[in-house]
Amino acid sequence: MKKIRWCATSFRNDFLAEIKDVQLAPLDAGLEAEVMKVDVEGARFVLKIWNKGSKPDVWFQYCLLQTLNESGIAVSKSYGYGYDEAGNAVLLTSFDGVPIEDDVEGALVKLAEILAKIHAFPVASCKDFSLPRYDFIDYFYPQHERFSDLNRVLEQLVNSAKIKQTSLIHGDFHLNNVLEKDGRFTVIDWTNGQLGDPRYDLAWAYVLIRIYFGKKQQAVFLSEYKKHLSFPLETLERFEALACLRWLLLDRIADMPKQEDTYAQVKQLLQANRYLSLNLLELND
Repeated sequence: MKKIRWCATSFRNDFLAEIKDVQLAPLDAGLEAEVMKVDVEGARFVLKIWNKGSKPDVWFQYCLLQTLNESGIAVSKSYGYGYDEAGNAVLLTSFDGVPIEDDVEGALVKLAEILAKIHAFPVASCKDFSLPRYDFIDYFYPQHERFSDLNRVLEQLVNSAKIKQTSLIHGDFHLNNVLEKDGRFTVIDWTNGQLGDPRYDLAWAYVLIRIYFGKKQQAVFLSEYKKHLSFPLETLERFEALACLRWLLLDRIADMPKQEDTYAQVKQLLQANRYLSLNLLELND
C-alpha cells in the first residue's frame, strides 16, 4: 500500500501512506487484474491491480463508482485510485461480501431490479467525466473476423437491430460480478461500463443465466426486469441472438466455463431463436 502512488482518495491526506499494519489476502480474479482483500486498522477494503496487460481508465472507474454510489445504485464505494511501482493501475474499493451461493432464484429478482436501475440512470448527471462509447462489434466481439460463419450473422443482426448507444450499461452483468453481504447485493467490475444499448446488456445477462442456471431462472430474471423497463419482444430476440453469438465467439477463442449441460442449453437457445442456426454450434463442440 505504501508503494502505491495515489492520485486521489476520499480519505484525509496521507492516510493511506501512513498505514502500518496491513493484511492482504488474494481473492478470485479474472484475466485482467489481481484482486486482494485488505484488512487495515479494523476496516476491510478490496484492492484491484491491473497487472496482467490490461490498461483501463482507472480514473473513469473511480469517478463512475462514486457517482453511481451517490445515486443509490448498488455498486462498490471507490476510496482511491493510483499506480503501483510498475505503473499498473490500482483501485481501492469497499469490501462488499462474497459471490452468491444460496437462493439464486431469489437473488435474480433483486438483480433484475438493480440492472433496470443501471439502465435508467440519467447519464447527463455525469458532470465530471464522460461515459465512453465504443464500436459495438469491435468491443464485444474480439477477433470476429476469424470466424466467417459467426461474422456473417453478426453483421446482419447489427445492421437490423438499430443499436442505440445512449444508456449506461455494465457490459458484463452476470452472477460472478455480483457480491452479497448481509442481504445486500453489490455489482462489481465496471471495467466495461460505457454508453451502450440496454437491450444488449439485458440479453447478455439473461442468456448467461439461461446457459448456466436454466430456463426457469432466465424467465424469473426477465419477468422481473420487465416490471421496471420493457422492450418489444421481437427487438429483444435480435439482441438475444447477439448475446448468443458473443458466447459462441468467446468460447472459441477463450474456452468459456462449462457445466455438464452447457452445450445443451446453448443448443436450445439456438433452436428457439429465429435469427440463429444449430450450425453455429458445430465448431464449438
